[in-house]
Amino acid sequence: MLNRTIKRAILGLLIGMVIGDVIALILSYISHDEMIMGQSMVDRFGSQAGALLMQTIFSGIYGAISMAGVSFYEIDDWGLLKTAVVHCLTIEIAFVLIGLYMEWLRPDLAEILICCLISALIYMIIWLIMNARYKAEVNGLNRLLNEKEEDNEE
Repeated sequence: MLNRTIKRAILGLLIGMVIGDVIALILSYISHDEMIMGQSMVDRFGSQAGALLMQTIFSGIYGAISMAGVSFYEIDDWGLLKTAVVHCLTIEIAFVLIGLYMEWLRPDLAEILICCLISALIYMIIWLIMNARYKAEVNGLNRLLNEKEEDNEE
């Protein structure tokens, strides 16, 4: 399990880095701002390149935490609800901590709660879609198994 968790974390790191930079570029384009990073970030990290590097690193860390957290689903003693709640909370806490540090979020409780609620709803939608997909796969495998058993009985 540790090897799979490390592989997931590395994949999440890379995906997070790319997604973070793409989001920064899109927001920069939408806002018609020449600077990808805000002035306070540039001042804090010494240059626009430094701010972008930190953005990339922390986006990667968030991606790594999110992907490594999928390993919670492999803990046999945990039920599906507990696993989903722990994974979702891990992602939420990481987002808030990194978001506050990287100024993705303002230190405003209402804004943080709204972001967490939206994130939790998106998590739930994705979870429901994946759960339905897995149930369909299991049902298909069970159907094939039943057909094979019927063929063997004849």
